[in-house]
Amino acid sequence: MSHTVHECVSFVIIKNGCVLLEKRSMLKETDPGLITIPGGHIEHNETPEQALKRELFEELEIDSFKSRYKCTELHEAEEIQKIHYFHVYDVCDELSSNEAEELVWIAMPSDEYPQISADRKALTHFIHEITVSKQ
Repeated sequence: MSHTVHECVSFVIIKNGCVLLEKRSMLKETDPGLITIPGGHIEHNETPEQALKRELFEELEIDSFKSRYKCTELHEAEEIQKIHYFHVYDVCDELSSNEAEELVWIAMPSDEYPQISADRKALTHFIHEITVSKQ
């Protein structure tokens, strides 16, 4: 495993009480075949917000949205990733899966959360915040 920390973004999209997850392609170098929150690497000289915009378009063809930063978590796998999580909302109804093997909507809360612990922690933090704001 490389000791270089790779900066990444991931985006949480919730619709009708369900969260969007993806089954990663088996051809991916990092976490092949896992169920995860969608996202990707931040490129050189790119801000997390710029990477978010690029990744949303590359992965789902979303070019109109609103977002809010949620949290940052570390994920250690084939590489160490510092993942910046964003809540993405006001997106179009039609999503195209350009990189994932499959897109999956999972009801919240659920035992079928993402398989990456950093994703589960971020989603748990997000759900807690939604629950507190509704009280």
